Amino acid sequence: FNCHRWLDKKEGDGKIELDLTPSDIIKKSNLIPYEITVFTGDKAGAGTDAKVFIQIYGLYGRTEEIPLKSKSDSFERKSIDKFKIEAPDIGPIEKIRIGHHSENSRAAWYLEKVLIQRYLNTKSDRSKYLNQINTSDSNIEEYWFICRQWFDKDQGDKQTIRELLPTYDNSDISSNRKELIYLVHVFTGDKSGAGTDSKVFLTIYGERQLIKSKTNKNPFERKQEDIFEIKAPSLGKLTKIKIRHDNKGLNSAWYLDRIEIIDPETGLRYHFICQKWLAIDEDDKMISREIYASENTTQYLSPIQQTTTYRINVITADKFDSGTDAHVYIIIFGEYNDTGKIPLVKSITNKDPFEKGHKDLFEIETIDIGQPKKIKIGHDNSGFASDWLLERVEINIPKLGHTWIFPCDKWISKTKKDAQLEIELYPIEMSTGIKTS
Repeated sequence: FNCHRWLDKKEGDGKIELDLTPSDIIKKSNLIPYEITVFTGDKAGAGTDAKVFIQIYGLYGRTEEIPLKSKSDSFERKSIDKFKIEAPDIGPIEKIRIGHHSENSRAAWYLEKVLIQRYLNTKSDRSKYLNQINTSDSNIEEYWFICRQWFDKDQGDKQTIRELLPTYDNSDISSNRKELIYLVHVFTGDKSGAGTDSKVFLTIYGERQLIKSKTNKNPFERKQEDIFEIKAPSLGKLTKIKIRHDNKGLNSAWYLDRIEIIDPETGLRYHFICQKWLAIDEDDKMISREIYASENTTQYLSPIQQTTTYRINVITADKFDSGTDAHVYIIIFGEYNDTGKIPLVKSITNKDPFEKGHKDLFEIETIDIGQPKKIKIGHDNSGFASDWLLERVEINIPKLGHTWIFPCDKWISKTKKDAQLEIELYPIEMSTGIKTS
Protein backbone atom coordinates (compact mmCIF):
# COMPACT_ATOMS: atom_id res chain seq x y z
CA PHE A 1 0.00 0.00 0.00
CA ASN A 2 1.74 3.12 -1.23
CA CYS A 3 1.04 6.47 0.39
CA HIS A 4 3.74 9.10 -0.39
CA ARG A 5 1.96 11.92 1.45
CA TRP A 6 1.79 13.64 4.84
CA LEU A 7 -0.44 12.58 7.71
CA ASP A 8 -0.28 15.87 9.56
CA LYS A 9 -2.79 18.57 10.52
CA LYS A 10 -0.30 21.22 9.40
CA GLU A 11 0.67 19.68 6.06
CA GLY A 12 -1.23 19.18 2.78
CA ASP A 13 -4.97 18.68 3.32
CA GLY A 14 -4.54 18.34 7.10
CA LYS A 15 -5.71 14.72 7.27
CA ILE A 16 -4.18 12.40 9.84
CA GLU A 17 -6.09 9.28 8.74
CA LEU A 18 -6.36 7.80 5.26
CA ASP A 19 -7.86 4.80 3.50
CA LEU A 20 -5.32 3.12 1.21
CA THR A 21 -6.00 0.70 -1.61
CA PRO A 22 -3.40 -1.80 -2.84
CA SER A 23 -1.07 -0.34 -5.45
CA ASP A 24 0.27 -3.73 -6.35
CA ILE A 25 -0.37 -7.35 -5.39
CA ILE A 26 2.66 -9.60 -5.18
CA LYS A 27 2.13 -13.33 -5.13
CA LYS A 28 4.32 -14.67 -2.36
CA SER A 29 6.14 -17.97 -2.60
CA ASN A 30 4.56 -21.03 -1.03
CA LEU A 31 6.00 -21.01 2.50
CA ILE A 32 6.37 -24.00 4.81
CA PRO A 33 7.81 -24.31 8.33
CA TYR A 34 11.33 -25.52 8.98
CA GLU A 35 12.91 -26.24 12.35
CA ILE A 36 16.70 -25.91 12.41
CA THR A 37 18.69 -27.35 15.31
CA VAL A 38 22.36 -26.35 15.53
CA PHE A 39 24.79 -28.32 17.72
CA THR A 40 27.94 -26.38 18.69
CA GLY A 41 30.89 -28.67 19.55
CA ASP A 42 32.44 -29.40 22.94
CA LYS A 43 35.89 -27.88 22.39
CA ALA A 44 37.75 -25.00 24.02
CA GLY A 45 36.67 -21.77 22.31
CA ALA A 46 34.00 -23.57 20.27
CA GLY A 47 31.36 -20.84 20.79
CA THR A 48 31.06 -17.78 18.60
CA ASP A 49 29.77 -14.21 18.81
CA ALA A 50 29.56 -13.94 15.02
CA LYS A 51 26.28 -13.61 13.14
CA VAL A 52 25.55 -17.09 11.81
CA PHE A 53 23.41 -17.69 8.74
CA ILE A 54 22.12 -20.68 6.81
CA GLN A 55 20.98 -21.19 3.21
CA ILE A 56 19.06 -24.30 2.21
CA TYR A 57 19.25 -25.86 -1.26
CA GLY A 58 16.53 -28.19 -2.49
CA LEU A 59 15.42 -30.09 -5.55
CA TYR A 60 13.39 -27.08 -6.81
CA GLY A 61 15.47 -24.10 -5.72
CA ARG A 62 17.11 -22.47 -2.72
CA THR A 63 16.24 -20.14 0.13
CA GLU A 64 17.88 -16.81 0.72
CA GLU A 65 20.55 -16.48 3.40
CA ILE A 66 18.61 -16.82 6.67
CA PRO A 67 20.12 -15.19 9.80
CA LEU A 68 19.92 -17.56 12.78
CA LYS A 69 18.96 -15.19 15.60
CA SER A 70 17.38 -15.74 19.01
CA LYS A 71 16.76 -13.67 22.14
CA SER A 72 19.25 -15.67 24.22
CA ASP A 73 22.96 -16.29 23.64
CA SER A 74 23.30 -18.78 20.81
CA PHE A 75 26.18 -20.89 19.57
CA GLU A 76 27.93 -21.26 22.92
CA ARG A 77 30.19 -24.24 23.64
CA LYS A 78 28.21 -27.52 23.73
CA SER A 79 24.91 -25.65 23.17
CA ILE A 80 21.90 -26.88 21.21
CA ASP A 81 20.04 -24.01 19.56
CA LYS A 82 16.66 -24.34 17.86
CA PHE A 83 15.27 -21.93 15.27
CA LYS A 84 11.80 -22.04 13.75
CA ILE A 85 11.46 -20.32 10.39
CA GLU A 86 9.15 -20.09 7.41
CA ALA A 87 10.74 -20.30 3.99
CA PRO A 88 9.77 -21.27 0.44
CA ASP A 89 9.11 -24.95 -0.23
CA ILE A 90 12.24 -25.86 -2.20
CA GLY A 91 11.52 -29.58 -2.27
CA PRO A 92 13.64 -32.36 -0.73
CA ILE A 93 16.82 -30.85 0.74
CA GLU A 94 20.04 -31.53 -1.19
CA LYS A 95 22.58 -29.46 0.77
CA ILE A 96 23.00 -26.46 3.09
CA ARG A 97 25.37 -23.53 3.18
CA ILE A 98 26.15 -22.33 6.71
CA GLY A 99 28.68 -19.99 8.28
CA HIS A 100 29.50 -16.46 9.30
CA HIS A 101 31.43 -13.50 7.91
CA SER A 102 34.04 -13.36 10.71
CA GLU A 103 33.04 -9.88 11.89
CA ASN A 104 34.87 -9.81 15.25
CA SER A 105 37.74 -11.26 17.29
CA ARG A 106 35.51 -13.94 18.88
CA ALA A 107 34.12 -15.23 15.61
CA ALA A 108 35.79 -18.66 15.65
CA TRP A 109 33.18 -21.45 15.84
CA TYR A 110 33.31 -25.25 16.00
CA LEU A 111 30.14 -26.74 14.51
CA GLU A 112 29.32 -30.35 15.40
CA LYS A 113 26.19 -30.93 13.30
CA VAL A 114 22.87 -29.50 12.08
CA LEU A 115 19.41 -31.05 12.01
CA ILE A 116 16.71 -29.64 9.70
CA GLN A 117 13.09 -30.72 10.04
CA ARG A 118 11.00 -29.88 7.02
CA TYR A 119 7.25 -29.75 7.75
CA LEU A 120 5.17 -30.71 4.75
CA ASN A 121 1.74 -29.59 3.66
CA THR A 122 1.45 -32.74 1.56
CA LYS A 123 3.62 -35.79 1.25
CA SER A 124 6.54 -35.07 -1.08
CA ASP A 125 8.20 -37.23 -3.66
CA ARG A 126 10.81 -38.96 -1.53
CA SER A 127 11.84 -41.94 -3.62
CA LYS A 128 15.29 -40.46 -4.26
CA TYR A 129 15.83 -39.44 -0.65
CA LEU A 130 14.55 -42.32 1.52
CA ASN A 131 18.04 -43.04 2.86
CA GLN A 132 18.47 -39.45 4.06
CA ILE A 133 15.16 -38.68 5.80
CA ASN A 134 13.29 -39.84 8.84
CA THR A 135 10.01 -41.32 7.63
CA SER A 136 8.36 -42.03 11.01
CA ASP A 137 6.08 -39.02 10.54
CA SER A 138 4.69 -38.70 7.03
CA ASN A 139 4.48 -34.90 7.37
CA ILE A 140 8.03 -34.29 8.62
CA GLU A 141 11.33 -34.90 6.87
CA GLU A 142 14.54 -34.93 8.93
CA TYR A 143 17.95 -34.17 7.44
CA TRP A 144 21.23 -34.49 9.39
CA PHE A 145 24.35 -32.59 8.35
CA ILE A 146 27.56 -33.69 10.09
CA CYS A 147 30.32 -31.06 10.14
CA ARG A 148 32.89 -31.38 12.99
CA GLN A 149 35.03 -28.54 11.68
CA TRP A 150 36.11 -25.03 12.66
CA PHE A 151 34.70 -21.91 11.03
CA ASP A 152 37.69 -19.66 11.60
CA LYS A 153 39.85 -17.59 9.28
CA ASP A 154 42.91 -18.19 11.49
CA GLN A 155 42.99 -21.99 11.87
CA GLY A 156 42.38 -25.22 9.99
CA ASP A 157 41.53 -24.59 6.35
CA LYS A 158 40.56 -20.99 7.27
CA GLN A 159 37.00 -21.38 5.91
CA THR A 160 34.18 -19.42 7.59
CA ILE A 161 31.42 -20.66 5.28
CA ARG A 162 30.84 -24.29 4.37
CA GLU A 163 28.44 -26.33 2.27
CA LEU A 164 27.28 -29.62 3.81
CA LEU A 165 25.52 -32.61 2.28
CA PRO A 166 22.90 -34.62 4.20
CA THR A 167 24.04 -37.82 5.89
CA TYR A 168 22.06 -41.02 6.17
CA ASP A 169 21.57 -40.60 9.91
CA ASN A 170 22.87 -38.82 13.01
CA SER A 171 25.70 -41.23 13.70
CA ASP A 172 28.46 -40.59 11.22
CA ILE A 173 29.39 -39.04 7.92
CA SER A 174 27.88 -41.11 5.14
CA SER A 175 29.76 -42.62 2.24
CA ASN A 176 28.40 -40.00 -0.13
CA ARG A 177 30.63 -37.41 1.60
CA LYS A 178 33.83 -38.98 0.26
CA GLU A 179 35.99 -36.12 -0.98
CA LEU A 180 37.24 -36.07 -4.54
CA ILE A 181 39.98 -33.95 -6.08
CA TYR A 182 38.81 -31.66 -8.89
CA LEU A 183 41.49 -30.20 -11.18
CA VAL A 184 40.77 -26.57 -12.07
CA HIS A 185 42.60 -25.09 -15.08
CA VAL A 186 42.57 -21.29 -15.16
CA PHE A 187 43.60 -19.62 -18.45
CA THR A 188 44.53 -15.93 -18.28
CA GLY A 189 44.01 -14.12 -21.59
CA ASP A 190 46.65 -12.81 -23.99
CA LYS A 191 46.07 -9.06 -23.66
CA SER A 192 48.22 -6.21 -22.41
CA GLY A 193 47.92 -6.05 -18.63
CA ALA A 194 45.83 -9.25 -18.53
CA GLY A 195 47.50 -10.67 -15.38
CA THR A 196 46.42 -9.83 -11.82
CA ASP A 197 48.07 -9.63 -8.38
CA SER A 198 44.70 -9.85 -6.59
CA LYS A 199 43.49 -12.83 -4.56
CA VAL A 200 41.23 -14.95 -6.76
CA PHE A 201 38.24 -16.95 -5.47
CA LEU A 202 36.24 -19.69 -7.19
CA THR A 203 32.84 -21.06 -6.18
CA ILE A 204 31.79 -24.51 -7.35
CA TYR A 205 31.11 -25.99 -3.92
CA GLY A 206 31.60 -23.29 -1.32
CA GLU A 207 33.96 -20.42 -2.14
CA ARG A 208 37.65 -21.34 -2.23
CA GLN A 209 40.64 -19.10 -2.71
CA LEU A 210 42.88 -20.29 -5.54
CA ILE A 211 46.26 -20.07 -3.83
CA LYS A 212 48.84 -22.66 -4.92
CA SER A 213 49.13 -23.22 -8.66
CA LYS A 214 50.61 -26.61 -9.62
CA THR A 215 52.14 -25.11 -12.76
CA ASN A 216 53.37 -21.61 -11.90
CA LYS A 217 54.93 -19.94 -8.86
CA ASN A 218 53.23 -16.63 -9.72
CA PRO A 219 49.65 -17.43 -10.87
CA PHE A 220 47.23 -15.50 -13.11
CA GLU A 221 49.83 -13.89 -15.36
CA ARG A 222 49.26 -13.05 -19.04
CA LYS A 223 48.77 -16.03 -21.40
CA GLN A 224 49.31 -18.47 -18.53
CA GLU A 225 47.57 -21.71 -17.55
CA ASP A 226 47.36 -22.34 -13.79
CA ILE A 227 46.15 -25.65 -12.36
CA PHE A 228 44.65 -25.90 -8.87
CA GLU A 229 43.34 -28.85 -6.86
CA ILE A 230 40.00 -28.48 -5.05
CA LYS A 231 38.70 -31.13 -2.66
CA ALA A 232 34.91 -31.52 -2.55
CA PRO A 233 32.22 -34.20 -2.36
CA SER A 234 30.88 -35.50 -5.66
CA LEU A 235 29.19 -32.51 -7.31
CA GLY A 236 27.41 -34.30 -10.16
CA LYS A 237 26.93 -32.37 -13.38
CA LEU A 238 28.53 -28.91 -13.25
CA THR A 239 26.33 -26.17 -14.66
CA LYS A 240 27.92 -22.90 -13.54
CA ILE A 241 30.69 -21.37 -11.46
CA LYS A 242 31.35 -18.02 -9.84
CA ILE A 243 34.78 -16.40 -10.14
CA ARG A 244 35.93 -13.16 -8.51
CA HIS A 245 38.92 -11.35 -7.06
CA ASP A 246 39.35 -8.91 -4.16
CA ASN A 247 40.58 -5.98 -6.31
CA LYS A 248 43.74 -5.64 -4.21
CA GLY A 249 47.39 -5.62 -5.19
CA LEU A 250 49.40 -3.34 -7.44
CA ASN A 251 47.81 -4.66 -10.65
CA SER A 252 44.33 -5.93 -9.89
CA ALA A 253 42.66 -5.88 -13.32
CA TRP A 254 42.41 -9.40 -14.78
CA TYR A 255 41.41 -10.67 -18.23
CA LEU A 256 40.11 -14.22 -17.82
CA ASP A 257 39.92 -16.31 -20.97
CA ARG A 258 38.31 -19.47 -19.56
CA ILE A 259 38.23 -22.05 -16.78
CA GLU A 260 38.19 -25.80 -17.33
CA ILE A 261 37.25 -28.25 -14.56
CA ILE A 262 37.89 -32.00 -14.79
CA ASP A 263 35.40 -34.28 -13.01
CA PRO A 264 37.46 -37.03 -11.29
CA GLU A 265 34.54 -39.50 -11.38
CA THR A 266 33.52 -39.23 -15.04
CA GLY A 267 36.66 -37.75 -16.63
CA LEU A 268 34.53 -35.08 -18.31
CA ARG A 269 36.14 -31.68 -18.84
CA TYR A 270 33.73 -28.76 -18.27
CA HIS A 271 34.46 -25.50 -20.12
CA PHE A 272 33.46 -22.13 -18.63
CA ILE A 273 34.17 -19.45 -21.24
CA CYS A 274 34.66 -15.90 -19.95
CA GLN A 275 36.77 -13.80 -22.37
CA LYS A 276 36.09 -10.67 -20.33
CA TRP A 277 37.85 -8.37 -17.89
CA LEU A 278 37.32 -8.60 -14.17
CA ALA A 279 38.22 -5.00 -13.41
CA ILE A 280 36.60 -1.86 -12.05
CA ASP A 281 37.98 0.25 -14.90
CA GLU A 282 37.41 -2.04 -17.91
CA ASP A 283 34.29 -3.09 -19.88
CA ASP A 284 31.28 -3.38 -17.52
CA LYS A 285 33.41 -2.73 -14.36
CA MET A 286 32.61 -6.15 -12.83
CA ILE A 287 35.12 -8.03 -10.65
CA SER A 288 32.80 -11.00 -10.03
CA ARG A 289 31.15 -13.16 -12.69
CA GLU A 290 28.89 -16.18 -12.86
CA ILE A 291 29.72 -18.34 -15.88
CA TYR A 292 27.63 -21.19 -17.28
CA ALA A 293 29.16 -24.35 -18.67
CA SER A 294 29.47 -24.58 -22.44
CA GLU A 295 26.83 -26.52 -24.35
CA ASN A 296 29.26 -29.41 -24.82
CA THR A 297 31.60 -30.41 -21.99
CA THR A 298 34.17 -32.07 -24.22
CA GLN A 299 34.59 -29.43 -26.90
CA TYR A 300 35.63 -25.78 -26.87
CA LEU A 301 32.36 -24.03 -27.77
CA SER A 302 30.82 -20.65 -27.10
CA PRO A 303 28.90 -20.50 -23.82
CA ILE A 304 25.15 -20.87 -23.53
CA GLN A 305 23.52 -17.49 -23.85
CA GLN A 306 21.97 -17.22 -20.40
CA THR A 307 23.04 -13.70 -19.51
CA THR A 308 21.31 -10.39 -20.02
CA THR A 309 21.94 -6.68 -19.51
CA TYR A 310 20.55 -4.72 -16.55
CA ARG A 311 20.48 -0.91 -16.54
CA ILE A 312 20.27 0.04 -12.89
CA ASN A 313 19.48 3.63 -11.91
CA VAL A 314 20.09 4.42 -8.23
CA ILE A 315 18.58 7.71 -7.06
CA THR A 316 19.94 9.25 -3.85
CA ALA A 317 17.56 11.61 -2.03
CA ASP A 318 18.04 15.36 -2.48
CA LYS A 319 18.34 16.13 1.23
CA PHE A 320 21.15 17.35 3.46
CA ASP A 321 23.85 14.75 4.12
CA SER A 322 21.97 12.03 2.23
CA GLY A 323 24.96 10.77 0.19
CA THR A 324 27.34 7.97 1.15
CA ASP A 325 31.02 7.09 0.70
CA ALA A 326 30.40 3.41 1.51
CA HIS A 327 30.62 0.55 -1.00
CA VAL A 328 27.12 -0.14 -2.31
CA TYR A 329 25.84 -3.46 -3.66
CA ILE A 330 22.58 -4.86 -5.03
CA ILE A 331 21.00 -8.33 -5.33
CA ILE A 332 18.15 -8.80 -7.83
CA PHE A 333 15.72 -11.66 -7.24
CA GLY A 334 13.72 -12.90 -10.22
CA GLU A 335 11.45 -15.62 -11.53
CA TYR A 336 14.23 -18.16 -12.00
CA ASN A 337 17.15 -17.19 -9.81
CA ASP A 338 18.94 -14.28 -8.19
CA THR A 339 21.99 -12.40 -9.43
CA GLY A 340 24.02 -12.74 -6.25
CA LYS A 341 25.69 -9.68 -4.74
CA ILE A 342 26.65 -7.15 -7.44
CA PRO A 343 29.02 -4.33 -6.37
CA LEU A 344 27.90 -0.98 -7.81
CA VAL A 345 31.30 0.50 -8.47
CA LYS A 346 31.52 2.63 -11.60
CA SER A 347 28.63 5.01 -12.29
CA ILE A 348 28.14 5.90 -15.96
CA THR A 349 26.59 9.26 -15.05
CA ASN A 350 28.67 10.51 -12.12
CA LYS A 351 32.36 10.31 -11.21
CA ASP A 352 31.51 10.24 -7.49
CA PRO A 353 28.37 8.08 -7.09
CA PHE A 354 25.69 8.11 -4.40
CA GLU A 355 25.97 11.80 -3.58
CA LYS A 356 23.03 14.06 -2.65
CA GLY A 357 20.48 14.24 -5.50
CA HIS A 358 22.54 12.01 -7.81
CA LYS A 359 21.02 9.62 -10.31
CA ASP A 360 23.68 6.99 -10.92
CA LEU A 361 23.40 4.58 -13.83
CA PHE A 362 25.14 1.20 -13.77
CA GLU A 363 25.08 -1.17 -16.73
CA ILE A 364 25.60 -4.78 -15.66
CA GLU A 365 25.68 -8.02 -17.62
CA THR A 366 24.93 -11.09 -15.52
CA ILE A 367 22.67 -14.17 -15.40
CA ASP A 368 19.13 -13.89 -16.71
CA ILE A 369 16.78 -14.13 -13.70
CA GLY A 370 13.60 -13.34 -15.62
CA GLN A 371 11.29 -10.59 -14.35
CA PRO A 372 12.56 -8.97 -11.14
CA LYS A 373 10.40 -9.76 -8.09
CA LYS A 374 12.37 -7.87 -5.43
CA ILE A 375 15.81 -6.46 -4.68
CA LYS A 376 18.12 -6.17 -1.73
CA ILE A 377 20.39 -3.14 -1.64
CA GLY A 378 22.89 -2.13 0.99
CA HIS A 379 26.43 -1.05 1.78
CA ASP A 380 29.42 -2.04 3.96
CA ASN A 381 29.27 1.00 6.31
CA SER A 382 32.77 2.07 5.25
CA GLY A 383 34.07 5.57 4.53
CA PHE A 384 33.92 8.85 6.41
CA ALA A 385 30.20 9.48 5.73
CA SER A 386 28.47 6.11 5.31
CA ASP A 387 24.83 7.00 6.16
CA TRP A 388 22.76 6.94 2.96
CA LEU A 389 19.23 8.11 2.20
CA LEU A 390 18.07 6.15 -0.84
CA GLU A 391 15.07 7.53 -2.72
CA ARG A 392 14.47 4.71 -5.21
CA VAL A 393 15.98 2.22 -7.64
CA GLU A 394 14.92 1.74 -11.26
CA ILE A 395 15.89 -1.41 -13.15
CA ASN A 396 15.53 -1.54 -16.91
CA ILE A 397 15.99 -4.83 -18.77
CA PRO A 398 16.29 -4.00 -22.50
CA LYS A 399 15.61 -7.62 -23.46
CA LEU A 400 12.16 -7.41 -21.81
CA GLY A 401 11.47 -3.76 -22.68
CA HIS A 402 10.37 -2.85 -19.15
CA THR A 403 11.51 -0.73 -16.23
CA TRP A 404 10.75 -1.79 -12.67
CA ILE A 405 10.57 0.91 -9.97
CA PHE A 406 11.57 0.13 -6.36
CA PRO A 407 10.69 3.04 -4.01
CA CYS A 408 12.64 3.35 -0.78
CA ASP A 409 12.79 6.81 0.90
CA LYS A 410 14.64 5.28 3.86
CA TRP A 411 18.04 5.57 5.47
CA ILE A 412 20.47 2.71 4.99
CA SER A 413 22.55 3.33 8.05
CA LYS A 414 23.64 1.88 11.38
CA THR A 415 23.00 5.13 13.26
CA LYS A 416 19.62 6.28 11.91
CA LYS A 417 16.11 5.20 12.96
CA ASP A 418 15.88 1.67 11.52
CA ALA A 419 19.61 0.86 12.00
CA GLN A 420 19.84 -1.30 8.87
CA LEU A 421 22.68 -1.67 6.37
CA GLU A 422 20.56 -3.66 3.89
CA ILE A 423 16.97 -3.15 2.81
CA GLU A 424 14.53 -5.30 0.84
CA LEU A 425 12.42 -3.50 -1.78
CA TYR A 426 9.51 -4.56 -4.00
CA PRO A 427 8.48 -3.00 -7.34
CA ILE A 428 5.38 -0.80 -7.41
CA GLU A 429 4.83 -0.79 -11.16
CA MET A 430 6.19 -1.82 -14.53
CA SER A 431 6.62 0.72 -17.26
CA THR A 432 7.87 0.90 -20.83
CA GLY A 433 8.06 4.66 -20.89
CA ILE A 434 10.61 5.51 -18.20
CA LYS A 435 13.93 6.66 -19.54
CA THR A 436 16.90 5.06 -17.82
CA SER A 437 19.60 7.40 -18.91
